[in-house]
Amino acid sequence: ISTSLPNIFLMAQTVPKPSTSIHVYAAVSGLRWEEMGEEYIVFNPHSDEVHRLNPVAAAALSELETTTLTATGLVQRMASLMEVEANADLHRQLHAILLQFDDAGLINARPAGHNLTCTQTPPG
Repeated sequence: ISTSLPNIFLMAQTVPKPSTSIHVYAAVSGLRWEEMGEEYIVFNPHSDEVHRLNPVAAAALSELETTTLTATGLVQRMASLMEVEANADLHRQLHAILLQFDDAGLINARPAGHNLTCTQTPPG
């Protein structure tokens, strides 16, 4: 287990320009969570790494644990949860978070239309 706790999700310093291709996102399986004050600690058993998340990043990752979403779908879901407008600023913030999640190995990202393993159990 990595003992360093990267602070990459607490504040985005630069916001990359959103990609023009549409992707769908889902959290990797088996993430373990701990709430620590106003932060969340997430252990990824696939990489043996620990990550610190702010409440917005934690809520986004939690949503991606239950369903597969496009970036636009995540923006709409988060705007509803946070009771804010789904505007360009929220889209840029969540796009930056998705890129950080992808770099950290916390999510799977695939072009829309391709199969994506999701943690959601189909109704049965």
